[in-house]
Amino acid sequence: MSRIAKVEKGSKSKLPKGAEIIEKRTDINIEEIENGFILTKSYNIGYKVKDKMDYLYHTKKWFSKEDPLTVNTNNKELAEIFNE
Repeated sequence: MSRIAKVEKGSKSKLPKGAEIIEKRTDINIEEIENGFILTKSYNIGYKVKDKMDYLYHTKKWFSKEDPLTVNTNNKELAEIFNE
């Protein structure tokens, strides 16, 4: 083995006080791995404070043993993903 890298869990960025959201884009990626699924939800928010335009990017990742795209009465995870 020549290299090991660890990505630490970061803190969630927040919009500045008084920010007006101009646009918001949310993307969800579901990656199947050997023992389950890794879900990644990415936020891209364009906002304006006074006359200055800026952007905020945030990514949230988590693990699921079940496929969140499988719809059944016991799996409410998919609806929860879209409603966050």
